[in-house]
Amino acid sequence: MAQKDNPVGAGLTLGLGLGFYSALPLLFGWTVAYFVVLDSAAPFWQVYLGLVGAVVALGMLLGASSAFRAGRSARRHERERKEQARRDELARAYDGASRAAADAIDTIESLPGWLATARGHAADAGAHFRNGAYSPFWSAIEGAYAALGGYHRAIQALQALPGAYAGHAGEYRRGGGETPLPPFPASVDTAVLGAAAGTLLRRLGSLVYEAQRDPVFAQIWEQRRTTAAVVAGFASLEHAVGRMGGAIAASVHDLAGTLEHAESAVSAAVGEVNASTRAVAATVTSASAESRRLQRVLNERIAAVERQLTA
Repeated sequence: MAQKDNPVGAGLTLGLGLGFYSALPLLFGWTVAYFVVLDSAAPFWQVYLGLVGAVVALGMLLGASSAFRAGRSARRHERERKEQARRDELARAYDGASRAAADAIDTIESLPGWLATARGHAADAGAHFRNGAYSPFWSAIEGAYAALGGYHRAIQALQALPGAYAGHAGEYRRGGGETPLPPFPASVDTAVLGAAAGTLLRRLGSLVYEAQRDPVFAQIWEQRRTTAAVVAGFASLEHAVGRMGGAIAASVHDLAGTLEHAESAVSAAVGEVNASTRAVAATVTSASAESRRLQRVLNERIAAVERQLTA
């Protein structure tokens, strides 16, 4: 009765009983193995330790096998990670070169448009001057110089693009990229760019000078010449009128120096050591063809603007 009132004692008794009776089959099996199968005088503990050692060795073997598989899996994942990182770097380099080439083409193709816009404003200014329309005349002059400011900015932007393209192309080739890169237009006839802007600037300068000789036009000029800049990069309209020619000439000169080395730099970058010879040849050939096409289009469009200026 007392044992039933003691749950701890009851539990111990039950646990010992279950342990004893559960151990009987194991004890019987071991006894049979020792006396019948082994039939040896070897001490019981030596046999026991031998079995334990075998179990431990088996466990070590299984553990080593598991560690080997885990290490192999980790190395595979690391190789995959590095390969994915390499592919990502190649994609970024390819995209960077593609953007530089596309920006160069867009920038070159925008140059005749800026000149045409400036020419249109110059034509309007001439008509307003003849008609004595004072404020519209100076608004047209502002519009012409604003368009020439866009022309100037495009030339400046073009200077940075060959280096950007060559840098990305070099990274792409060093990383093992073999797909032909988009061609970069590495040559532009800067003499044409400078001459076309010079023709227009002389036309505008002549109009401004004639207007300043007229008292009413000159009075309106005095009111507008120091107003907030409508031409990016210049503090006022007066600065734009006085300095635009020199700024464009300097930028065209700098662009000529940049482009002088651009073709060799682009070819060297495209032809890095790990490149496919066929891919390199295709890229360089395409770049040359694209340069010739753009130069032809540029010359034709600028020539059309110049014809309109001299008409």
